[in-house]
Amino acid sequence: MYRWISGIAVGIALVAALGVGCGGGDESEASVQLTKAQFTKQASGICEDMFEKRLAARRKFDEKFDPNEEKTESLPYLGKKVTALLIPSMQSGLEELEGLEPPPAIKADVEKMLETYAAAIEEFETKGVVALKGSKPVEDFNKESRALGLSCEAP
Repeated sequence: MYRWISGIAVGIALVAALGVGCGGGDESEASVQLTKAQFTKQASGICEDMFEKRLAARRKFDEKFDPNEEKTESLPYLGKKVTALLIPSMQSGLEELEGLEPPPAIKADVEKMLETYAAAIEEFETKGVVALKGSKPVEDFNKESRALGLSCEAP
């Protein structure tokens, strides 16, 4: 009889112990609050990665384009090719930056910067390489990212 009671007690203790662990997600599911220094370091790393991807896209373009060819492609066509190579790295960088959780003290500034970068990408998609020079969203993004201490530069 005592074995039966002690077996039930152990069973109840196990169910109770398992029940305590249920219901909440693990720490990996929750967003981790970063300090400003951690955010700046991670965001700058993403920006450096975007820069490297833009360089790779530029090298890819340079490999395919020969300015000495007799048949030179029209500038609008070349602009579309450059745009098509750059936009994916810009969009993936934006998505990665949006995935970071900035500290509350700079959250509004970061959100504004990301909205500006999205506008720069949209302008780049619609106007092509023409948007690279004198674009207000591009200039604003560069200013906003520098003000946050980031090493981000829109192309």
